[in-house]
Amino acid sequence: MKLELESTILPANVDFQNFSTRVQSIAFTSDGKYIAIALNDRVKIIDSSSHHLLDRLATKSDYITCISFQPEASNESCKLAVGHADGNLLSFKFALRNANDSLFRNNKKTLVNKFEETSPIFQIIWNTPTEIIYGLKSGVLKVGNLRSNVAQTLYSVDSQLVGLSMSKNYLISAHSNGEIQKYSFGTILQEPSVSKHLQLQAKILCVEAAESLAIGLCDEKCGLRFFDDEGEMEVVDVNKSTETNQTITAISKSPNGKTIAVGYYDRFDIVEKNASNSWTNSKIVKVENMMAVSSFGWNPSGSQLLVGSSSGLLNVYSTKKRSYNLHDEFQITHVSLTDVVIKRCNQTLGRDYHITSTNGEEILDVEIISSLNSPILRYVVARTNSSLILSDLNAESKSSQFDFTWTGEGEIGKSIYIEEDSTFCLAHHKNKVHIAEVGSTKLTDFESISQTDVHHPISHITPFYIGGERVYTFDSEDFSYSTSSLRFFKDTDCLCFAHLKDEATIAFTKFQNGQKKESTIYHSENILFLELDDDSSKFCLALDTKRDLILLDLSRESKKVLLSSCSYAQFVPKSSTIVAKSEDKNGMNVWYTPSDVKTSELIPIEGNIYSMEREGNDVRVETRSGGESFTYSLDAFTSS
Repeated sequence: MKLELESTILPANVDFQNFSTRVQSIAFTSDGKYIAIALNDRVKIIDSSSHHLLDRLATKSDYITCISFQPEASNESCKLAVGHADGNLLSFKFALRNANDSLFRNNKKTLVNKFEETSPIFQIIWNTPTEIIYGLKSGVLKVGNLRSNVAQTLYSVDSQLVGLSMSKNYLISAHSNGEIQKYSFGTILQEPSVSKHLQLQAKILCVEAAESLAIGLCDEKCGLRFFDDEGEMEVVDVNKSTETNQTITAISKSPNGKTIAVGYYDRFDIVEKNASNSWTNSKIVKVENMMAVSSFGWNPSGSQLLVGSSSGLLNVYSTKKRSYNLHDEFQITHVSLTDVVIKRCNQTLGRDYHITSTNGEEILDVEIISSLNSPILRYVVARTNSSLILSDLNAESKSSQFDFTWTGEGEIGKSIYIEEDSTFCLAHHKNKVHIAEVGSTKLTDFESISQTDVHHPISHITPFYIGGERVYTFDSEDFSYSTSSLRFFKDTDCLCFAHLKDEATIAFTKFQNGQKKESTIYHSENILFLELDDDSSKFCLALDTKRDLILLDLSRESKKVLLSSCSYAQFVPKSSTIVAKSEDKNGMNVWYTPSDVKTSELIPIEGNIYSMEREGNDVRVETRSGGESFTYSLDAFTSS
C-alpha cells in the first residue's frame, strides 16, 4: 500500500503539557462523506473531501473517550454516539431543517438517547441502526436499545477492558489480565454464547479482529501478534528496520480487514495480508513531534487513513496501490487488492464510489461504460480471475458479483451491453452471450444463455432502434443474417432471447422474476433469420434457406409457414402484428392477429419495403421503387 500525506487537518499543539487537544477518537459516516473528530471536550465534524469544518458539538459532560456514527444513515438524518469518562453514553441526532440544507450545516441537533453507567465508556460499536454495543473500562460489555433506551449486559469479566472489536458474527474483547473473550451472536438455530478464546501470559494493550485476530502485547518484545480462528499464532514477516521494543498505543483495521494500522510514539506502521495469505509489515511512517498515536480512522472505502495523536496532530493519508484515469473523466484508485475507489476528475465535493471483490480475489481490470442508448458513462464493469463485478454509479445499492471466468480475450468494456435504467446486462465472451442483473442479486450466478455455443460464432453485437425500442442483432463473421433476437420488457421485468443451437434448431430462453425458462423448436430447413415480437415475445418469425417465412408460436411450441419467397418480414414495433412481402406478389401481407394466420390482409404497394415506423396507433410503411419513395398506412391497425 502506498501512503501519501493528503493534508493536516489539525496541527500539533506546541504545549505538550496541554492534553485538551488530544485526538481521542475518529469516526466516518457510512457513506464516507463526513468525519467526526473527538477531542477531550468537544466533537468537530468536517467534510472528508475538502476537510472544511462543518459543525461542532459540545456534549456538556466529562471528557470524551470514544465516538461512532450510526450505520446506514440517510441523507436527511444521522445519529452520533458519544462515550464519556464519567460513564455517560449519549446519542445525538442530526436532522435537516429544510431540504436545501446540508446535514451538518444549519441542522437541528437533538439528544435522543442517554445511558448512564458507573464506569468510563471504553469503546462503542453499532450492532444495528437501533442497537449500540459498548464496553465499560471495568470489563462489562453491554448492548443499548435506542428504541426502549434500556441497556442489557452481554457479559462481564473481572478485569479491565483494554480492547474491543467486532468481526463477522462475533465480538472480541481483550482484558488486562491476558484474557481474550469471544461473544458469538445468536442465530435462529443457536443461542448467543460467550467463551474464553485465549489466555495470554502478557499484558494486552489492544486488540483488533481483522482477517486474523491482531493483539498488541506489552512483553519483552512489545510486538503485535496474530492468531487464527483456532487460537494458533501466525507468522508475521516483520520489517527488519522496525523498532520492536516500542509500546503500541493504538490499532485499527481497514474496512476489508486485510490491512492494520499500528500506532507507536512518533510513528505508525502498516501491516498487510499479502498474496501468500501471510501478514507483512509493509510501511513505516515516522512523524516528528507527533507524540503517541491516539486514534485511527479509516474511510469506509479504504481510500483514506486519518491518524490522530496525543499532541492534537491529525493527518490525512491517501491510501492506494495504483491509480490511473479513465476517459479523462474518472480517477480509478486501487486502494487494496480487492477494493477500488472511483472519483470524477473534476469532483471537489461529493461522494466517492467504492466497489469491492466479495470473493476475496484481486480486481484486475476496471472499465466504465455507457448504456446502449445514452452517451453518459454510468456503469462500472470490473473483473477478477473468476468473476465479473457490475455496478451502477447512479445507484446506492452495492455491486453485484457473478462467477464468470474471463480469459482475457477482448476488452471487457467492449463486450458488456446494458440497457438504460434496466436491470439486465448482456456479456459477450468466447462466442457466448450471458445475462446478468446490474446491482441486484436476483440471479445468484452469471447465467449463460445456453450450455452450448450459439451456433454461428458471434463477432459482435449490434444494437439498433425499431419504434423507439431497442433491438439487438448478433452478427457473425461468416454469416450475414441475424440468427439471434432479444427483447426486454421493462413493465414486466421480462427478458426473452432466441438463437440457433444448430442450423435448424431454434432455442428460446425467458428470464422473469429470477426464473429461467427454456424451450426448443426444430425445423426441417436451415434458419437464416430470427425475430421475436415486440409485444410479449409470444411469437417469433424465422426465415429458412428456401425463403419460407415461418411463424413460431412459443406458447404452443408450434410453427406454420406464412409466406413463400419472402423478401421482407418484421413485427410492427410494440405489437405482434406482422408485415411481410413476397417476391411473387406486388403487395405486402399484414397479419394483425398472429394466432389466427388465416385472417391476413394484402395491401397493394409500389416497389420494395424500405422501413416501417409507428407513432401511437399510426403505422407507416415506406417503400422505394426506381428512386421514388411511397408511404402506406396500416388502416386496420390504426382503428384497432
